[in-house]
Order: sequence, then C-alpha cells, then structure tokens
Amino acid sequence: MLVFFILWLLILVAAWDKENEISFWSILLVFSVLIGFRSLTVGVDVRAYYQMFHGIGRSGYHGYPEPLYGYLIYFIYQIKNDFHFFQWVLSLLMLSCYAFVIRRESPNRIFSWFVLLTIYFICYTMNVNRQMIAVSVVLYAYYWLNRNKTYAFMGWVVVASLIHSTAMVALIALFYKKIKLDDRLLIYILLIASFFVGLLLNNDMISPFIGSYEGYLDKADGYRTEDRTLQAFLLSVYWTGLFLYVYETVEEELHENFWMKLYFMAILVMNVMLRLELGLRVVFYFSVVEVVLFPLYLANVKESYRVVSPYVVVLFLSVFFFYFLSTNSAGVLHYSSILF
Repeated sequence: MLVFFILWLLILVAAWDKENEISFWSILLVFSVLIGFRSLTVGVDVRAYYQMFHGIGRSGYHGYPEPLYGYLIYFIYQIKNDFHFFQWVLSLLMLSCYAFVIRRESPNRIFSWFVLLTIYFICYTMNVNRQMIAVSVVLYAYYWLNRNKTYAFMGWVVVASLIHSTAMVALIALFYKKIKLDDRLLIYILLIASFFVGLLLNNDMISPFIGSYEGYLDKADGYRTEDRTLQAFLLSVYWTGLFLYVYETVEEELHENFWMKLYFMAILVMNVMLRLELGLRVVFYFSVVEVVLFPLYLANVKESYRVVSPYVVVLFLSVFFFYFLSTNSAGVLHYSSILF
C-alpha cells in the first residue's frame, strides 16, 4: 500500500500547481511504468493476459479476444516478444487518450490525474486491462460528442468496442441532450427511482436481452454480485451523496454542461445496476467523466462553498480509494514491479 499512498500524496500536492507541464507528463510516465512493468502477481487476471499474449503471438489471432486488441498483441509480439513491453505500450496509448482530453477540458490537469487514480482506474487497469483501455478511448469519443461531432463519437466508440465489446453501451450518451438538470424536483425523483429499479433488477431478469454478454453474469468475483447487495447499495448511496453535493453547490450554469450531464447519467446507471454483475462493467464507461467533471466543478463552485468543497471532493475520493485498496480490490495491494 505504501507505493499507492506515496503516489496519492505526491499527486495531491502537485495539483496545487495545476499548470506544471513537467508534473503532468511525469505522472503520465509513472502511471505507465506502474501498469506496464508490474509483476505477474499483481492483478487478478494478469496471468491470463500473459498467456493470451504468448498464445496469440506464437499462433496468430483466431477470434478471441476482440480483434483490435488481438492484432495489437500479434503486432507487438513480432516487434518485441515481451509481455511487459506490450502492457507498457498499451498503458501509454490509454494514458495518451486521457491526456488529450484532460489538456483540453480540465481546468486543473494535475487534479484530473489525481481523480483518475482515486476512482481506482489505474488499479483496475492492472486487472481488467482490455476494458480499461476501451474506457479511455470512450472518454476520447466523448470529447468529440461534446463538440457535436456525432459520427466521430460513434466511430471511436466502435473502435473501443474492438478492444472490449462492452464499450457499445457508451452510445447511450447520445441522449445527453434530453437531460435537463435545471429541474431539481425531477432530478431527485429520478435518483430515488433509480435506487428502486436497482434493488428490483437482477441478473436473471436481464440475461435474455444481452446475448453474448451473458457470460459476465456468471462471474462471482465482481463487486456487484447478488450476495453483496448491501455493500453495493451503500456504494451507490455514497456516490449519489457526492453528486448531490456537487449539484447543489455548483454554479447554476454548469447544470447544462455536457460533462455534468454525463456525470448524472453515470450515477443513474450505477444505481440501476447496483445488483448486477455486469453493472460495474457498464458504469466504467460513464464514471470516467469524473476525470474532467471534478476539476470543472471546483473551478465553478459557488462562492460560499469554495473553501470547503476541495476538501469534500478529496475526502470522498480518498476514502473510496483507500477502502478499495485495503480490501485488495483488483489484486493490487502487494504491488511489485520487475524494475524494482
């Protein structure tokens, strides 16, 4: 845990100098090395990815996993037969997507890296690697949707789905213009309703409608499994509480902001899917917008909350991060690297 604590502390301190280019690129490099050169004992699925890399590298791509990821394996294997080099290259591609969007959308670039770490996405990348690469591409796709480049958005979502097929759920974001955050009563009704739907909805109810995704419902190692409903419910309440704080304390004009609307969509999706094993897989594609949203919120918070709000956001993010780290979520707690 010491590695992650030091990283958490250094990035938090660095966020005070939000325009520091050296810090920005140094953090990206550190994240890439942390992910790419982790030992084979770090991450629940890392050995499966290791076997996949060498299997496809030796025998070619034969339909699994998704084609873009599969052919990337084969291509990089031919250049350099090294699994860690492959993971490092992928992490650089992923972090480049984040960097592109952060530099153009976030008012505090360093704090965006802090958010990426504390919402546990760096740790998840060491486990569900394919999906987290796809999530970063989806964030890049959102950048184009925000500029009304609908076809570019859809095209990049398709690219993300060629890395992990679940990325297609991000197309739901096309309906963001239908969301009106200026109706406070409606917002509260929708949040309450999403909890009720989430408590009623279960894996058996949705399995006939999701085709090949049904395999995810059979897994028992995710956070949102049926026997952990209370824990998942409390997690949804936790993040909904932070959303309501942000919603009530931000300047009114941000209610119609693109990233704020997707943030609200992320909370609804999380609540609706709180009992579903597939739920966490879907939520990733929407909660990723927090990387932009939280720095944007802190730059637009109401005057009377400007002193306390940074502490509230950092506290919420940090409690979540260290709680999941303490439970060894994604199998990263006893981190080790082949470099040190």
